[in-house]
Amino acid sequence: MNIKSILLLDAQTYEKFKSDFTYHSSAIEGSKIEEKDNTRLMDKPFDKKVISAELEIYKHDEVYENRNLGLIFDDMFANIQQPLVKQTLCEWHQKLKQQTHWASTYHDSIGKYRKKNVEVGDSENFALSTEYIEEHMINFVNDINYKRKMQLEDICEFHCRFEKIHPFLDGNGRIGRLIMLRQCLQNNITPFIIDNDTRSEYINALKMYHKTNFASFLVEYCKKLQKIFLQKYYARFNQNRNDRTNTIVNFIKERGFISRKDVEKLFSIKRTSAKSLLNKLITNGVLISFNEGRLSVYKLK
Repeated sequence: MNIKSILLLDAQTYEKFKSDFTYHSSAIEGSKIEEKDNTRLMDKPFDKKVISAELEIYKHDEVYENRNLGLIFDDMFANIQQPLVKQTLCEWHQKLKQQTHWASTYHDSIGKYRKKNVEVGDSENFALSTEYIEEHMINFVNDINYKRKMQLEDICEFHCRFEKIHPFLDGNGRIGRLIMLRQCLQNNITPFIIDNDTRSEYINALKMYHKTNFASFLVEYCKKLQKIFLQKYYARFNQNRNDRTNTIVNFIKERGFISRKDVEKLFSIKRTSAKSLLNKLITNGVLISFNEGRLSVYKLK
């Protein structure tokens, strides 16, 4: 099951996953926004009335940072085939902090590696000294782009490295978890959402890496999260896939054929996603393709 393709093909599942990811990743960092309210913040198009309503309940920065994390999530998906470079990470950080009070206070640190030594959350360890950040991040980015095929163990190792370097003054956890998700999707590894309910296990795994330089504790924790992910989303994936097939079959039965543009309109998806869906149905023996002049149409096999 190619989870990346399924997420790109189904807008509802994509938005649900984005909302779950942003909610938990922000809650881990102390956001008090409730899950139902976070879902509204992810809605498209950007709704200032929703933002205004949430600002009456929650802190200004957590409202905007949750919303901003959703925008970064979209950027990550849109450019998932591109190499990971410093510019991308700095743009993510800049976007995460836009329109926040934090940005007004630390304007020299937005979208830039930190120039101040810091302690890493409640891990009781200091992050890498500022004089070594640039060098270590060059190696980190190069190693990610060099390693073409990753396993879960590699992804966890990279995450621990990133959090130990702690390149930004704030927002490292959210950016680091986004990198993990990106690597899972790129390598067709079952993704996972680091759950705020099990935050202590996650923090303890990072602490153990600080002490031992082994990411094995994080690997075991993430394996449990993968099982939870499949339990929560697998039925949704299969149902969405079956629903789309049935919709296309019924459309063809009524009209006699279907075009790519018809598929785009039916499911509100992009051209590449529509083509991918049609090609998959051809491969599975559901459809055959015909040329009607310059237009390709699809009929039941």
